[in-house]
Amino acid sequence: MKALWSVESTESTIDVGIGEPVVSTSQIEAFIWVIDGYPIPVFQTFEQTMSGVVTDNGSRYVSGTPLATTDYNSLKAVSLYPVPAVDFVNLDIGENQTGTATVRIFDVRGVVIKEFNQGLAQVTRFDVSDLPSGFYSINIQTEEGMATKHFTK
Repeated sequence: MKALWSVESTESTIDVGIGEPVVSTSQIEAFIWVIDGYPIPVFQTFEQTMSGVVTDNGSRYVSGTPLATTDYNSLKAVSLYPVPAVDFVNLDIGENQTGTATVRIFDVRGVVIKEFNQGLAQVTRFDVSDLPSGFYSINIQTEEGMATKHFTK
């Protein structure tokens, strides 16, 4: 696991034929974790200007939206509940999954807290009673794909 800070900038000129052309710029800075080659966005700041005047700026925490790939959450039917968790979380992987999965639970720093192979059932309960209060991510990897869900305890 490694953390990355990325900056993406774009600039375009719009000339509608009336007056001076308008220069539009936008910049997005993102802090992401990269786990097993997959980016997990954590925080983004953004700013857009039109001819030097700021038109939109802000920041946000991001959950579950990959920055660099479209198939990161390729297991579409996965859900996790209850959130927040107390003693357990249920991972519902849908009806069409078979075989076994590699399951990893990460803390907020991206450190693997638990890792195990699990036979798949539609709903699988994981004991999290030994985890301290905090923010966690659970990653499931199967032959059909992978998904990451987040929960708090």
